Amino acid sequence: MLGAVLRQLERYSEAAQSFKRATELSPDSELASLGLFQSLMDTGDKQAALSEMKRYLAGHKSEEYDLILEELTSSSNEKN
Repeated sequence: MLGAVLRQLERYSEAAQSFKRATELSPDSELASLGLFQSLMDTGDKQAALSEMKRYLAGHKSEEYDLILEELTSSSNEKN
């Protein structure tokens, strides 16, 4: 996927655009959704990243997102 290459090159905004297009073409693609989520997190747009996570999880189960949620929750708990 082009988005993955762009992300490796640290061109996060372009990667997010590429993954966004991929999710539009294939809304059930977990790979595209996760790529968009990670790219948005890389750009610092946490709200948009979480919105994408919610969009995907509204209709699908995902072990990857479950792990991400666990990590986010434990990071948040450690700060408190």
